[in-house]
Amino acid sequence: MACEYGYYTACKNVGVILLEKNDIWKDYHDTKKGREYLHTACEKKNVDSCYILQRLLSKKHPERALDYAVKGCELDDIRSCQTAYQMYLKGIGVEKNSEKASFYKERMGFIYRNHVASKPDESIRVTM
Repeated sequence: MACEYGYYTACKNVGVILLEKNDIWKDYHDTKKGREYLHTACEKKNVDSCYILQRLLSKKHPERALDYAVKGCELDDIRSCQTAYQMYLKGIGVEKNSEKASFYKERMGFIYRNHVASKPDESIRVTM
């Protein structure tokens, strides 16, 4: 499979398919394996995988979701920075920490100025 050969977008795609619960992929549904593929892709710098994992884990395992949010933010994913910001600001899965919240808010601004604003045809919604 392409994932084993270093094509980490394939890891993300396989992970998403394994997480799906629909008639097309029902024979392949395996949540544990799906998360493992997404974790592999995230560790290899696939930001979408980090984002999917943080969203997937946010309700039941917010502390693990925060780990993926931090990883995604390190990879310049503004969505991940926003998640980390909100979690530290509100104390979701961690103690409230205004310094860390401020750091991730500033990081969102940096990413916006240096990556998003330089591409005016792409729209993104950021709430602070």
